[in-house]
Amino acid sequence: MSLRTRLLVAFAYGYLLILVALMVPLALNLARRVDAEVRNDAAGQAHIGAAQAGGSMDNRAQLRGLARSAASDLGARVIVVDSSGLMRADSAGGAARSFSTRPEIRTALGGRTAQGERHSDTLGEDLLFTTVPVTNGGRIVGAVRVTQSVGAVNDRVRRSVLVLVGIGGAALAIGLVLAWFLADSLSRPLRRLAHTARRVEEGDLDARAKVEGPTEQREVAVAFNDMTERLGIVLAAQREFVANASHQLRTPLTGLRLRLESAAAKADSVELERELAAAEQEVERLARLLNTLLMLAREGQTPAKGRLVSLGLAAKHAQERWDARAEQQDRRLELTPD
Repeated sequence: MSLRTRLLVAFAYGYLLILVALMVPLALNLARRVDAEVRNDAAGQAHIGAAQAGGSMDNRAQLRGLARSAASDLGARVIVVDSSGLMRADSAGGAARSFSTRPEIRTALGGRTAQGERHSDTLGEDLLFTTVPVTNGGRIVGAVRVTQSVGAVNDRVRRSVLVLVGIGGAALAIGLVLAWFLADSLSRPLRRLAHTARRVEEGDLDARAKVEGPTEQREVAVAFNDMTERLGIVLAAQREFVANASHQLRTPLTGLRLRLESAAAKADSVELERELAAAEQEVERLARLLNTLLMLAREGQTPAKGRLVSLGLAAKHAQERWDARAEQQDRRLELTPD
């Protein structure tokens, strides 16, 4: 898993934990608040309807207008009954009938406000009811009942909670986008540093890391650049040594070996010939050791670019090295300038 993914997961976990810690109590409080608001609205409209209906109990048309107006504001059913429980107006336009057996109506006709939930066998659903007594001149002349579907109330609560959840989800999405950019800004310098390190590994000692990002990452980039610069100096000195060793040591060693061979051929005693042969073996050992050191020094280097050389000068040096061997065999080497 990449650093950016890990940072994103960590940010997402933190955001989600904070949102859950905040959203759950807020959602519960919102649900209670919406439910209380619905109940208070129903009670308020019922009291307003009861106050308006106090002097209009004999005017059915006016009562029906009051019932429809209150029902329209609440999205509920509103009925008005007289003191005997007989319906005088119904926002739903139902036929006149007696509600005197309904507990909430009896409570309102008894002078008390009632609010609660009950199951309606007629509608086949749970209802939230609110009943308020209607008074006129200090005496109870009827009651107003407001009924709302509990399912509709719950839907309203659910919609409010879903809106809150949607806001939380949007906040989470925005937070994750910001976290993505933040994680990317933290991991991008490391990816670039890794790319630069691979370039250095391939032999590009002029590659430098871009100094960017937070303080810690900038310090790493500066340290990497210092290390690469020092490594370049060391490798440059090593390459210079290899070049010098190749040209300054191998050539005289070859010449020395040839001259020892020539001296051994001209030796006039067995003991001197033995000493010269031993010296020649030491030169061979030194040449092999030099080749091994040069091989180790070149290990890890990128192949050098080709360069122009003078074949005439190389041939002249070769003639100088092999003149002694030619003389041993009574031969002469000639160098043709062209």
